[in-house]
Amino acid sequence: MDTRLATGTEYMARVEPSRFGLPVSKRIHESVLSFGHEVLLAPLNAIDDIALAVEKVIANARELSG
Repeated sequence: MDTRLATGTEYMARVEPSRFGLPVSKRIHESVLSFGHEVLLAPLNAIDDIALAVEKVIANARELSG
């Protein structure tokens, strides 16, 4: 086992997310939209299209949620 990275089974058991109540992290996870850097390297008109799509989803969120 490589002790520099401490990724053995004991470590993994200690950092298992289900062991912790993380309400702030969960709220952020459920409310954030992220893109890989590749998307942000697209031409500006493509980024504008993404922004318009996000606005459209937000405007129709109630209808989309059923």
